[in-house]
Amino acid sequence: MNTVGIYIHIPFCRHACHYCNFHFSTQLHNKPELIAALGKEIQMRSTFFDKNTLVQTLYFGGGTPSLLERKEWEYLIQQLQTHFTFASDVEWTIEVNPEDVTPVSLSFWKSIGVNRLSIGVQTLHAPALTFLNRHHTPNQSLQCMDWVIQAGFTNYSVDLIFGIPLVTTARLIEDIKTLTQYRVPHISAYALTIEPKTYFGHQVTKNKMQVPEEEFVAEQFEVVMDCLEASGYEQYEISNYALNRSYAQHNSSYWQDIPYLGVGPGAHSYDGQNRFSMIENNALYIRAIQSGSIPLTLEEMKPEDRYNDIILTSIRTKTGVSKSWIENRSDKERVQVLQSIDILLNEGFLIQNNDYYQLTRKGKLLADEITLKLLL
Repeated sequence: MNTVGIYIHIPFCRHACHYCNFHFSTQLHNKPELIAALGKEIQMRSTFFDKNTLVQTLYFGGGTPSLLERKEWEYLIQQLQTHFTFASDVEWTIEVNPEDVTPVSLSFWKSIGVNRLSIGVQTLHAPALTFLNRHHTPNQSLQCMDWVIQAGFTNYSVDLIFGIPLVTTARLIEDIKTLTQYRVPHISAYALTIEPKTYFGHQVTKNKMQVPEEEFVAEQFEVVMDCLEASGYEQYEISNYALNRSYAQHNSSYWQDIPYLGVGPGAHSYDGQNRFSMIENNALYIRAIQSGSIPLTLEEMKPEDRYNDIILTSIRTKTGVSKSWIENRSDKERVQVLQSIDILLNEGFLIQNNDYYQLTRKGKLLADEITLKLLL
């Protein structure tokens, strides 16, 4: 039986983080209508997968899923369980902000089947949290992790941002030390990225803020890799680190070319052949779903698109890109890519490990540039 994933996008936040470019709204007045539309979309897209399909991973992202009320959770779960078949060992993740986590909320999430949390800690440095426009404190993050452990969650992840101008490398090391002392099962560590349509992006355009220096970001990335490796974490993807193989199954499915359904405004889907994107507007989404239409854009994938997608995702993983898979491409594709790989091997950005080409430490620092050299 085939296994797939489902992603539910909750497009609401109480506040806009200065770096975030995901689709969300801080206007919560139409949340009831949008939740109802999500439920209806789940019903309308129940045939996205064939009948011999098990949902192996369920992920609620956003936005801020921890904003949902009990009745909203119960409604969405009822719709999902009515229209899809879930594996008995389904990985069910929800993204949460530390300030939304309480013993009561944890008990409820666990009671409805949530077995994995993704906690938006970002940094344990109070001035940096203010700079990012996060609305929790370092103490709330630590209290959150204490409560998560006490509630019996053994599978959870913490988000960490490096390359924040206010956070020195020494301070970053302190933060990582604190997280590793908790033995957090999974850590996702990302460089601060300045996206055009964000508050930070506008500040850069107005010359009121500078993009973090590449050397500073690279130094902090190396510190993250060194500190987490020294604490027993496996860097199984360039931004993801796991203790005892506590991999994020849902994210891993993206890197393994497994189909997934995305529900909600701004969500993306992949059926194994083509990609689909949902309109990024809450009001228009609600109106369309209420009228019985699904406001999707189809992205028909050509062979070179599928090739590029697999390169983009697999080169970032510990496993790497399959040599035999590349050699099965057409003559033109194979020659072009293998020439680039030979150069990258000679320059020390890649190594060959049996049938796989993998990024070296040097290669990880320039992963985006290296990936571009392998695309068609």
